[in-house]
Amino acid sequence: MGDVRPENRRLPGASFTIDYLLFDKGRVGHGDPETNSQQDPGERKEDTEAEPPRGLESGDLQDKPNQSYIALISTAILSSPEKKLLLSDIYQWIMDNYPYFKNKEKSWRNSVRHNLSLNECFVKAGRSDNGKGHFWAIHPANL
Repeated sequence: MGDVRPENRRLPGASFTIDYLLFDKGRVGHGDPETNSQQDPGERKEDTEAEPPRGLESGDLQDKPNQSYIALISTAILSSPEKKLLLSDIYQWIMDNYPYFKNKEKSWRNSVRHNLSLNECFVKAGRSDNGKGHFWAIHPANL
């Protein structure tokens, strides 16, 4: 009786992958790594190159980005060498890469906190060295 699992029950964080969010929600021909036949599936292009972040192709850096907060947070986390960031570092990455948020009131930060705490794709990854806050990472099922 203890090992019975319903067939339709999903694992936490396994409802979608980060690539699905970052590559135009799986639409063919929009940078989806599965549709790029020249790239080895085990090989990923690093996000740390000098390219502008996705979603800024069509305009001014002061424009609101096309991505969801989940995509912005995920990109920030994946761009860090350790693949984990403190909340303040996530805020800073978003402001550095999307100046739109520098001049906005701070209400967008509530949206970042909301997405981190309520989406199963994000997990706490230990406390910071100074004990103030947790590192946030992406659930392994979503990588």
